[in-house]
Amino acid sequence: MQSLGMSAYLSVSESLSKVAGEFQIKETKTASGTRRVALSPSSVLVPRQYLQEQQDVCQALAAAPTGYEFVFSKPEGGPLDPSTVSKVFSATIRRAGLPAKPLYGLRHRHTAMLFSAGTHPKVVQERLGRASIKETPDTYSHVVGRLQEAAAQKPAKFLAAKGTTERPATRM
Repeated sequence: MQSLGMSAYLSVSESLSKVAGEFQIKETKTASGTRRVALSPSSVLVPRQYLQEQQDVCQALAAAPTGYEFVFSKPEGGPLDPSTVSKVFSATIRRAGLPAKPLYGLRHRHTAMLFSAGTHPKVVQERLGRASIKETPDTYSHVVGRLQEAAAQKPAKFLAAKGTTERPATRM
């Protein structure tokens, strides 16, 4: 994670997978998977605090850091098994009384929020690390479809903001 002035970025260049019981760090599957994602300053606070706590634990245990800072890690810095992370997430959701959703659902929800906020599909595609701009709106078409009603109101609001009451010439 890097911070440049007021902006912060998360660099994605590798992925972690478990093959035959062993963790492997690999390059991302596609060139578009390697990316730099802008983060809000507030969203960086918790990961930074967590990283500092992780470094403090390693120092207290006299353990050498692994060289990688995993978001979901053991106290000594090694990665947690993805199934463990999913189980803890599901249990946390249940305790909070929220509807059951898979951890991957957070990615889907984030994307839906971006589209609902009017974020350009190209920006969403880049944030997700997708190879094609076409697959992003197609995958989230149910969200994009709901935006049709809002889009229908935009020309009238635009004209009203410009102070014009003229109606554009139409031919139907």
